[in-house]
Amino acid sequence: MRSRPATRRIKAPRASAARTDAERLQLPARRPAFSTRRSPKRRPLAAIGLLLAMSFATSCQVSSPAEPLSPVSDIATRFEEVKHSPPKLRAFLRAMPKGADLHSHLGGAIYAESYLRWAEEDDLCVDVSRLVLVTCDTEALALCGEGQPPPPLCHRAEDLARVAHATKDRTFRGRLIDALSTRNYHLYERSGHDQFFTTFGALGPAGQGRGANVLAEAMRRAAGQNILYLELMASPGMSAAAGLVADMEWNDDLAAMRAALADADLDAIVTGSSAYLADMEAKARELMRCDSESPEPACAMVVRFLAQAIRTRPAPQVFAQM
Repeated sequence: MRSRPATRRIKAPRASAARTDAERLQLPARRPAFSTRRSPKRRPLAAIGLLLAMSFATSCQVSSPAEPLSPVSDIATRFEEVKHSPPKLRAFLRAMPKGADLHSHLGGAIYAESYLRWAEEDDLCVDVSRLVLVTCDTEALALCGEGQPPPPLCHRAEDLARVAHATKDRTFRGRLIDALSTRNYHLYERSGHDQFFTTFGALGPAGQGRGANVLAEAMRRAAGQNILYLELMASPGMSAAAGLVADMEWNDDLAAMRAALADADLDAIVTGSSAYLADMEAKARELMRCDSESPEPACAMVVRFLAQAIRTRPAPQVFAQM
């Protein structure tokens, strides 16, 4: 019997009963046990091992997969999985496509934090007693004089502070945000209904001259919630229309009421309102870089405006707005 030359063997672990061809290879003693050089003779064996592994993995797969769920069933299943987890449910609902947001008040669709940021930038003041934003120009404010009734019919000079300074107090800032929104309304002696409508007056001049910022924020938030169409309620020109009939008495003869309004005056208000909205939208799109090579997702949002009449005004003024 011929004797084999002295060699080193690479032994397989005892736990494995079978050895592959690669494990039975014998390396010459003069070569290191774990050489970094590749032998061309090993490549066919390595390929065979890879094919065997792939064959084994394929054999473990289910031969006949279950029918895929329909889109409706898949969504319903996913909802059942996440509905008891607030973070997952929020992400699920936020990403869900939504057709439209209708009857959305543009001024009321903005967070109080944004109004505060603009108030700081525009150097506005806050009445720390009434928790409303006001101009710092005391000549333009109704200051309480001697013998005048107390707030809320007027402002006391000692209650005025610049927003940038007053909001450094985090406790006061939190209370002011509550007053300018419906956040935590249940903590105060006011219904949610009353708190909601009170905020419009409390914002004061914070939104003046900020139409583009307001529109851009509304569009960005809608796009972030996967809303495809946004219909915003705005009231440009309504005050001018109400001014046309400031001294007019109500008349049940609506035709006579309409005849008392000059077409030229109404046309001028419509033209001015259209120009205002077009300019606001153009500036909002500029803020979002809609005409650049990297526009924001909100640029694809379809936006329309819905005129609204302020029904709390006297009847002749409401008629003129309509």
